[in-house]
Amino acid sequence: MSKKKSSKTRQSSATGSEPKNSVFAGVSTNENLIDYILLSLAIAYFIFYIFKLYSSLGNTLFWADENVHAYISSIILKTHSIPAVLPEDIYGGFEYSYPPFFHILGAMVMAIAGFPALKFINLMLLILFLLMFYFLIRKYYGNNEALLACLLISLSPTLAINSIRFMTEMISMVLIFLSFIFLVAALKKANHLCAIISGLSTGLLLLSKQIGIVVLGFYFLLLIWFSFKHKKDVRLMIYIVGTSACIFIPYVIWAVYNEIE
Repeated sequence: MSKKKSSKTRQSSATGSEPKNSVFAGVSTNENLIDYILLSLAIAYFIFYIFKLYSSLGNTLFWADENVHAYISSIILKTHSIPAVLPEDIYGGFEYSYPPFFHILGAMVMAIAGFPALKFINLMLLILFLLMFYFLIRKYYGNNEALLACLLISLSPTLAINSIRFMTEMISMVLIFLSFIFLVAALKKANHLCAIISGLSTGLLLLSKQIGIVVLGFYFLLLIWFSFKHKKDVRLMIYIVGTSACIFIPYVIWAVYNEIE
């Protein structure tokens, strides 16, 4: 037996092929080298990309809507409540009608790390989004394809700008992504937990930006359609729409009570 094994080992080393149980079985050394080079370049690019955005935060100034978002967050931190009417020095005492989740998040960040930390919220959300996007693409298409997809999406100037400005677009994008991903997972696996997470993401989206109403409306249409065509998925859509409504309705009641349009 030992002679047979040694002869097989000599034969594999003579032919230059890897053993069957090798990680690189069926893959040439050149292909592995190219993969390592591409991976190294991708990692170097993303480190440079995040560092450039980070360095840009030092020159970022709060102005226009950013100033309003930051000021509302500071009001929530001081008063521990959502303002029904903005102070006179902000839009002349107009009624506060913007969804509050982003401002509550800003108040929590300021309570932990101070006012300057507001600039880092959207950069952290960008990193979270790129990680989720990478793992999603890698699951279905592979590592190189995931890196390429992240590279292409990071070239978007809109993505870069919104990651260094204290605006609601970045958190809305993350929540929309989570909502749709867990919607697909819930329908594919008939998983109630995924449906609840999708509804939770949608509810927080409704509390972050008005675009959440469009997403909830789309889910409601799916609920109606499934009730006729795919009755087995109706319960999942009820979980999603119901969870979203449970999160959003208290804010609606608060807005109606304070006569906010």
